[in-house]
Amino acid sequence: MKNNLKKLKSLKSSKSITYVTKEKLGLYGAEYVGIIKELAKINVEKNIRICFHEDKDSNLHQMLIYERRNMYYPPHVHKKRDEIHYVYDGELELHTLDSQGYRINSNINKENSNSFSLFTANCYHLTRPRYNYVIYLEIKNGPLSNFEEECIEPKLLNSMTRMQYMDYCSKLLE
Repeated sequence: MKNNLKKLKSLKSSKSITYVTKEKLGLYGAEYVGIIKELAKINVEKNIRICFHEDKDSNLHQMLIYERRNMYYPPHVHKKRDEIHYVYDGELELHTLDSQGYRINSNINKENSNSFSLFTANCYHLTRPRYNYVIYLEIKNGPLSNFEEECIEPKLLNSMTRMQYMDYCSKLLE
């Protein structure tokens, strides 16, 4: 495992620390999950992602993500990109929203469920770890664009903060 950690290169990031492989590691899902868990122990302040695509201009982006519950991404919509999730460890909350931020549907994607989730372009959504963290594979089409260019945040209900809104959506799953 330590030899594989040396084969990763860290990139400058904001909400996540991004790693890319300097060389193809030839590992399987469970081995990458072990590596990302080790990286999460070293980097406790941010989410972690390992990118498998060549670069930001690739037409297909594949990332293994370690997301912490308290380091969230706000409700958003991708204008031109679809998003697929496959959970390896933990549970990922999935909330479909309308353009005003009202919840249309909610579900949970769990490890070992042999299922994936899909949000198509122009679908307002919110994803969030159900518990302390979740590890999932995210696949998106098209070249990378930054969050501000790619996403539009829906209006939040009743002037809630982002965290209050996410807690509201989570409670609807109970």
